[in-house]
Amino acid sequence: MTFSCIGYQAATSIHLGTSVKSRVVHTLQAQERRDRARRRDETRRRRRMAAKLAASRVAELARTIPEWKVANDAIQRTFLFKDFTQAWGFMSRVALHAEKADHHPDWYNVYNKVEVKLSTHDAGGLTEKDFALAGVMDKCAKPLLSE
Repeated sequence: MTFSCIGYQAATSIHLGTSVKSRVVHTLQAQERRDRARRRDETRRRRRMAAKLAASRVAELARTIPEWKVANDAIQRTFLFKDFTQAWGFMSRVALHAEKADHHPDWYNVYNKVEVKLSTHDAGGLTEKDFALAGVMDKCAKPLLSE
């Protein structure tokens, strides 16, 4: 007997034994608490969104990643690797960091070439997150590019 599609108030109106009813109600109340917590966390995450950087700050941060080019509210770089395997390996490493940071690149891969464009869409331009991910990408690529 499953009650996952009904709320605990509806479950209490169903004629069940007392112990079954209390377990169902307890389970559904716990699910509603988890749902509320998930919505609260999502709201907090949205409030922490990065702010678009001023042009002076973009210029300052751009000096820390000289291989990248600033263009149209984004930073761009092309990575050239020895072969497809290295390019894919690089993308896999970066994907783990990007997922953890909840910041995902726009990128394109053909054989040994990976073209990357970073911009924070929610902010409408460049943020600290873009420059941080660019630094991570440079660190991930460095051992592969020096081979």
